[in-house]
Amino acid sequence: MIWFSLSLVMLTYVSFLAQEFMPVFDWAFRAEMMMVPVFFFLAAVSVDFSIMLLLAMLTGLLWDARHLVIAEGQVDLPFGYSIVLYGLLGCLMQGVRPLFRKGRWEWAMGLAGLAMVVYLTGEYLLINVVRGDFYFPLEVGFKILATALLSMLWAPLFLFFLHKLAAICRCPIRLEERVAERSGA
Repeated sequence: MIWFSLSLVMLTYVSFLAQEFMPVFDWAFRAEMMMVPVFFFLAAVSVDFSIMLLLAMLTGLLWDARHLVIAEGQVDLPFGYSIVLYGLLGCLMQGVRPLFRKGRWEWAMGLAGLAMVVYLTGEYLLINVVRGDFYFPLEVGFKILATALLSMLWAPLFLFFLHKLAAICRCPIRLEERVAERSGA
């Protein structure tokens, strides 16, 4: 389990590096493919709760450090907000972990897409609260949905990769694998 967890920490850094090269799609309301949140949400469903909290803290800390915006001498969003959002949404992802461990990966993928929508909406609403006004044009809603849908294109690849990584690290993330490991098969 330790090697799998350390690998996820390293892959979190790699996902931040890869995120810098993701294109913006003008035809989809300037949506982008966001690798970091999708990777976190799918990693959160494959590890224990304590490791998920560690990943949430690390991902949120790096996300805030990368996206800190200072406009007119003021910080647009408070540092640490995404740690809380990632932690809460990671807890939501832990709710489908029993299904994921039974081999029902489609629930994890669907909930990761929903978590993306909730994360982006929460981030936008927090910006509105900090600025002291409420402005939510229809284009922003379309951009949030398009970003979530485009980002979900990574989900099957990430799930396949997480299963292969878990096999390499000899960390069973599905119940059948744990039963086979205990029986010596």
